[in-house]
Amino acid sequence: MKNIKSILGSLAVFFIISAIAISIIQWIYPQIVYKSDIYISQNKGNTPIKYAVNVDTTLYPTDENNFYNIKISEDTNLEEVFVGVSEFVEEIYIEVESHDIIEQIRQYLHDVTIYISEKNTNIVYNLDTSEQHPKFEINTTADIDKLIEFQDKVLGTDTKIFIDDNLAKNLPDNTQEVFDEDEVQESLDIIMSLYYNMATNMQNVYWINQYVDIPNSTYQIAFAYEALLSRNWIATNLVGVQNGETYILSNDEMTYVVSDKLDIVVQEQAKMMDIEYVYYHLNDESIGVVYGYPYNLTIDVDDILDHNNELRVSIKWINEPTAQVQNLYFSKEGNYEVGEKAQRYHVYYPIDSQHIYEKDYIPVLMYHEFADVVGQTKAEQSIAVETKLFEEQLVHLLDNGYTPINFLNLWEYLNGTGGMPEKPFIITADDGYLSNYETAYPILKKYGAQATFFIVSKYVGELETGLPHFDWEQSLEMEQSGLIDIQLHSHDHPSMDQQSKASAIYQATYCLELIEKNLGARDVIVFSYPQFEHNKNTISWLQEAGVDMQITNLNSGKSTTTSTDVKRIHVSNNTTPEDLLNEIEKLTKN
Repeated sequence: MKNIKSILGSLAVFFIISAIAISIIQWIYPQIVYKSDIYISQNKGNTPIKYAVNVDTTLYPTDENNFYNIKISEDTNLEEVFVGVSEFVEEIYIEVESHDIIEQIRQYLHDVTIYISEKNTNIVYNLDTSEQHPKFEINTTADIDKLIEFQDKVLGTDTKIFIDDNLAKNLPDNTQEVFDEDEVQESLDIIMSLYYNMATNMQNVYWINQYVDIPNSTYQIAFAYEALLSRNWIATNLVGVQNGETYILSNDEMTYVVSDKLDIVVQEQAKMMDIEYVYYHLNDESIGVVYGYPYNLTIDVDDILDHNNELRVSIKWINEPTAQVQNLYFSKEGNYEVGEKAQRYHVYYPIDSQHIYEKDYIPVLMYHEFADVVGQTKAEQSIAVETKLFEEQLVHLLDNGYTPINFLNLWEYLNGTGGMPEKPFIITADDGYLSNYETAYPILKKYGAQATFFIVSKYVGELETGLPHFDWEQSLEMEQSGLIDIQLHSHDHPSMDQQSKASAIYQATYCLELIEKNLGARDVIVFSYPQFEHNKNTISWLQEAGVDMQITNLNSGKSTTTSTDVKRIHVSNNTTPEDLLNEIEKLTKN
């Protein structure tokens, strides 16, 4: 029995130590969240990949193509072949059975860049420079994998890769009445894999040879190639082509600028065939589900309503219950149109007019919800203030010589362009609850007191969110009174200190955009952090995004007021008017 107890004791100690060790490892090496590669098209001025059709499959070569490919055998009539293209061709790829014919070729082609490849070899020669370039024949996905592996090795070098696209070579043409749809679909997937890999991962691909008469292929194959050749990262003619687009790997730390279109592809090398579908949302709105590689989403910029945008990409894997979600942030070129803000009630205090507080802290009161009757739980007493009590708190401060000001007054004061009344304070309420409009606003009007309401723009007008929210029409009514200023509390109330740079900026700029489109331009931009969650990065990022003032936390008693660190006083249903006055006096004394 003692031995059994001893063993059990040792096992218990072992499991405890193991659990502690695992916890330490997880703390030191946090789990890495898997991300797929999402690419966004950007105009980078790259020269497009040359797509060379075959002279034999082109009945009437014209200057619509200034480069071609051709296969030459011992029986080829060189004069007949080259006379048709020599007038306008600038580059040509020639496959020969033997190099012995090269000098004869030179007689027919002048001022033309000639690439020569001997049949059944994987080397291409530039006759002008004697440079050698690698060539890959693509027949299967295995060939694409080899090409990707080679590209990784030569990335960053001047190596030019040539490709023979044989993927449509053995497919039925449009004269066949019956063909295998699954075979055609499989070929389509492989074709898309080749060309979108070239667009996203293969900077060294220079030239593609196409020997098949694609227009006479099955309609699916013909349409696929027609769509591919409409993209300007691949070209059959470089005349007039100034800027080739390229797909770059997106980064959720960046906000991309799109000028003519939003163009996204999902590139998943290892699991390409394991994706069931990709579901796209733009600024909370569903914009479609895409099946089939490369899960491309293309939207004309004119069809995108907003200037600041979050694209949510939900990747659903086969046999996985939930989707993997990634976000991409972009803005449209230029600025959005915005009208004028309603004229606010604004008293300008001269610079020589100063407050009488011992400490340079301007009291800012924080409210949320207002109600005639407040529940008795700790949470309810914290978030809500009874209507009667709110009026008593306001009247008590007014009777004791305190003056409600706005954030424009504070901004002018902090920047040395304005002064202060003797006892300034600011009234704020977070989240944009309907009670701000129905309950607090009438009281504020009664006493001519200014206030700022920080809204979560996603929930404006939402009535089924626990506590209902006021709408844009009510917002405009309050601003037109001159007393109320609507400001930023993020778009969807996230933990701001957990956001990437692009996400944090989006939360501020998209909220601002919706406010300005509905209510007019802001004369000062103020952001209140949800749950006070912020850090040095978020403060810097929001400054970069144009936010003037940031509400960061509650005043612990040691604060002075700065534009990036405005601290508030939490007013609850347990705060009597006397308590509030005492708290303000305590926080403004040294």
